[in-house]
Amino acid sequence: MARKRRNNDLATEDISKLRGSMRSDFLDFDDALALFLKDGEIRNIREHMIKYYRNELSSFDA
Repeated sequence: MARKRRNNDLATEDISKLRGSMRSDFLDFDDALALFLKDGEIRNIREHMIKYYRNELSSFDA
């Protein structure tokens, strides 16, 4: 049985669920980082990479 390849495209509805009521033209660093990490989880990025991104990128929020 052949495995169906996943589609990596996000629909507008998916993006709006991530953003909620936040405006896309103004995000502080913490909100942008949270959205980036949540997007990684949705895209099924390995937990190790998400932890790596969180550790590396949080050094910019000083």
